[in-house]
Amino acid sequence: MKPTAALETLIARQPTATIASVDADGYPNQKAMLAPRKRDGLKTLWFTTNTSSMRVAQYRQNPKAAVYFCDHHPTARSARRPAAASAHFLILES
Repeated sequence: MKPTAALETLIARQPTATIASVDADGYPNQKAMLAPRKRDGLKTLWFTTNTSSMRVAQYRQNPKAAVYFCDHHPTARSARRPAAASAHFLILES
């Protein structure tokens, strides 16, 4: 399976994701969220939150973000090869 297809599959199977933003002092803040409600491949992910949330305010000040998806149920092959069972980080840039 191509890496892009593997990531698409991983994202589609996960009920949650962790998103990260940067606060005014330059420190990361992360939060568990429900899975993206909409996706445009791997480039654009839409999450649902209140527009008055701290996260939205942080993204307006600094659009740098990270999204983390974790496969809690690796395949048998990955279970036998722990080095191959890794999480994937997607860095989103505006």
